[in-house]
Amino acid sequence: MKKVLKRTVILMIAASMVVMTGCGDKQMQQEDSDVNSLLQEVTEKSVTNTEETSKETSKETAENISYDALLQGEAKLQTLDGKSVSLTELVGNRDVNYVIMDLDKDGEDELFILASPVSALIKNVDGEYKMIYDGCGYDVPINTDGLIGVLYAYPGDAPLHDIFRYTEFESGKKTSETVASWYDANENRELDSEDWFYLGEDEKEVTMEEWLAVAGKFYEHRNDDIDWKVIAGKGSENSDNAALDTEGQLELLEKEAAVWQLSEEAHGDFTEATDFANYGFAVTDLDNDGMLEVIKSGWAGTGHYSMNYIYEVTAEGTLEAIDTSVLEGMNSQPDLFMEGIRSADNADKNAYIVIDMEYDAGRNDYTYYEMLMENNRISLKPCQEPEAVDALLDNAFWFKDITAENLKKSYEGFCKTSASAANTSAGNTLTAKVHNDYFFAEGSKEYTYQVKNFFFEDPDEITVKLQLLANYENGDVYSLTVQYEDIPERTYSGMDRYALGTFYVTEDSIYMEEQCEKIPTEEEFLTDSMLIYSKSGKPQNPTDYETKIEEEGDNYKFSFWNPLVESGYYCNMTWTKDKGLTYFRNGFGAEADPIEIELK
Repeated sequence: MKKVLKRTVILMIAASMVVMTGCGDKQMQQEDSDVNSLLQEVTEKSVTNTEETSKETSKETAENISYDALLQGEAKLQTLDGKSVSLTELVGNRDVNYVIMDLDKDGEDELFILASPVSALIKNVDGEYKMIYDGCGYDVPINTDGLIGVLYAYPGDAPLHDIFRYTEFESGKKTSETVASWYDANENRELDSEDWFYLGEDEKEVTMEEWLAVAGKFYEHRNDDIDWKVIAGKGSENSDNAALDTEGQLELLEKEAAVWQLSEEAHGDFTEATDFANYGFAVTDLDNDGMLEVIKSGWAGTGHYSMNYIYEVTAEGTLEAIDTSVLEGMNSQPDLFMEGIRSADNADKNAYIVIDMEYDAGRNDYTYYEMLMENNRISLKPCQEPEAVDALLDNAFWFKDITAENLKKSYEGFCKTSASAANTSAGNTLTAKVHNDYFFAEGSKEYTYQVKNFFFEDPDEITVKLQLLANYENGDVYSLTVQYEDIPERTYSGMDRYALGTFYVTEDSIYMEEQCEKIPTEEEFLTDSMLIYSKSGKPQNPTDYETKIEEEGDNYKFSFWNPLVESGYYCNMTWTKDKGLTYFRNGFGAEADPIEIELK
């Protein structure tokens, strides 16, 4: 299950805050005093050791509940979507941290495993192992201080904050979830009345007292130690044949960046840098052998010719270049940077779906391939796949700046999404999660638009492709792309004019990013993107743009423009209820290079 950070728009909240002065200061001081007393009351509660509580709860039945066969690889478990997998198939070759305790209040022990970024709660039901919860690396089992279940505790920054999700179970079934978040508005690293407190999926703002009454124990126990037992995975530092652990491999990749970073040295008539018009790096474990790979991918030329390089960490602490020549022989290599890579829908965890996109004869042709990496060898074969592709690496922090933080984020992002794809039926074929009356009803589809203006071309109509790219916790991400032959006017000042936008769609809002090298996170959409449709009618302006909203019956007209220069960029669009985007126009001042189309 994907766990995505949600953040309320800071500027909007800050603008609504009232600063009290004079006699109000005394009132605020009194409130803080009362709040501190309440916080002390919450945090001074006794903490019972998790494992001891579990033993006490289930001591009469624990002898009859065994998970040895599963832990020793002699049995399989049933996932939430009905698949039968071994523990290794579930978590790969990572270390498995586990603890056995009663988390569903029935007097019998369950098995909780954590192999970051995968977590799961598993129940022995008459000798069959069944998953009753799957989560991520921020989950921990909790059985203390009145809390019995699984606590997701995400620590964030900018500003400092904590996000919690507490899940309870009864007799093998999930019964409830409690969601809470806290943002340290004054950045003093303490809970106080100046901070922002939210409860529920819809992030309802509440007072600190109200928040503590619900989530005070979550905050208090967010860093509790768990007495984990460990099963060493292949390539782990705990394994007998261990090389480097994940942290050590990430450090090695950063240290040896000269091996895989973009080269300025000449090869043939060009340098690698001039070969790439756009590029990015990503870190993952493609063959699930415990040794990480860094992928360098990018494109060049008007046809977006793609190239890919892969380097893997070796057990000896060096980097080995993987032979990618098998990817040649097409019009270009698969577009890993542009189109992404996702786990194939089969039993082989080392197989991935990749795409080669070709610009030809007024449209983009997509060819799907299954790429397999085993024993440091890559194989490729054509396959038939639906157009809705979950671009995992796009969701997982493609980066250009080589820093320890970016390396870690890229690896963790891909692993989380991979785990979600492997363990949920929705991970293999994307379907829309939400419906918005003003967005298209289809998850992925091509639409025909009548042309009013299209550069210096004179087509009567063109095709625009809607593609579902990703599912987030509260909405879906789409792209809209013109399907037309490549022309010189397509690229202007670094912009791909055929890319009409990347959209994050929730039930009551539509956010837009113009030009994306990677799919923004849910948090980035909510805080940094243009809010082009909202039931509240409130615009959210990006830097350097002004916006305008007009509502006319079932039509919602949104415009934005750059007022800083006369030749500034502008965009006008109309979203119509039950139809989607029915009118689109963009271009530059003085009517330069306009695209103007209407839905037929």
